[in-house]
Amino acid sequence: MADPVWEDSLTYTGLELRQSDSPIVMSDGTAMGSRPGVRPGDTGLTTSLAGSTINVSAGVATLYRSGQGVYRAAMPASTSPGSVAAAHATLARIDLVYLRVWDTDVDASGLRKAEAVYLAGTAAASPVAPTPAGTQIYIPLATISVPASGGGSPSVSTAVRPVTVAPGGILPDTALASGYYTGQYRDNSSTGALERWDGTAWRPWSSATRGIAPSGYTTGTYTGQYRDNTTTLSPDRWDGSAWTTTEQPTGSVYNASASLASHASTYFAVTWTGLRSSNRTGMWSAGNPTRLVMPVPGTYLLDGVIVWPGALGSADGRGEVRVNGAAVVDGRVNIGRGSVGNASAIIGGRVIATAGGQYVEVFLNQNTGSTVNGLICNFGITRLTANTS
Repeated sequence: MADPVWEDSLTYTGLELRQSDSPIVMSDGTAMGSRPGVRPGDTGLTTSLAGSTINVSAGVATLYRSGQGVYRAAMPASTSPGSVAAAHATLARIDLVYLRVWDTDVDASGLRKAEAVYLAGTAAASPVAPTPAGTQIYIPLATISVPASGGGSPSVSTAVRPVTVAPGGILPDTALASGYYTGQYRDNSSTGALERWDGTAWRPWSSATRGIAPSGYTTGTYTGQYRDNTTTLSPDRWDGSAWTTTEQPTGSVYNASASLASHASTYFAVTWTGLRSSNRTGMWSAGNPTRLVMPVPGTYLLDGVIVWPGALGSADGRGEVRVNGAAVVDGRVNIGRGSVGNASAIIGGRVIATAGGQYVEVFLNQNTGSTVNGLICNFGITRLTANTS
């Protein structure tokens, strides 16, 4: 049976009181756990150096040990836990300054007090900060980087000092890999964003409420979310499984050495040897080499060129653009008449895709009486608008 605190005639153990204090400190994600640390913006318990003397300013903090509850500690005056140990002759070292609570019921120290402690590290080629041994109840306050002898003065970093807030508070901790609960917020000092833990990842508050997500987010929060793309300088849209650029679909294909049989009236589709560029997957494939696919409905601009070789002679080279196999009036290839040199024919016009996945092809005709080789063909489409009429 548990004793509720602050009731007359009841007596309490220290453990009962510490565990009863757990609700006033942010949870660490466990049933009775708490996150230890100093308060955000609190300048107390700051470590500094005066020569080799270590100083820790007055301040307050909460400490936690599993099964033992919350220890609230206050240092009413500045203190010095000692002096920095002498530097190693050739190797660097990292030392640790920490706030310790002695509780003889837990650590068998025979003491009940709180104090700043200095612990020298081990000199090494790649030094790391030491870890207090045994059952010590503590939070780190600072590390002191000590260069090898003659390498300069020691320097202090307070980056290791944890910060805690009241339950539901905004935690200023960029390093927290996972949130303690869905709906937790944190201030990300690296990005300047207020972020919410959605149970899987930290999401900027703006994107969690249908705002633009930063460029680094590999997955969207919901279908229809937009992301800033710093490479294309156009937003991406999350379609539920992938980010899709909102740039208008565009793609171009080529064949630098096409052949065209001779026929009085039959037109032959140009076989494209590859994509020159595309911002949508599936616009061209080797399985359907004559087709350039229009991935979404809309009106598309045609552009391209056919360079007829001198073998065309005095014959005409004709062409047309077809959508799904049917010729379109506004998609002609200019007639190119050959000579001893080459002649260019421009592909121009507009075509309409009434549904995504429809395709365009370029068909050519020549009637020289023999196959003409060495045609240079380039063809591209770009959607102008979603209009299909």
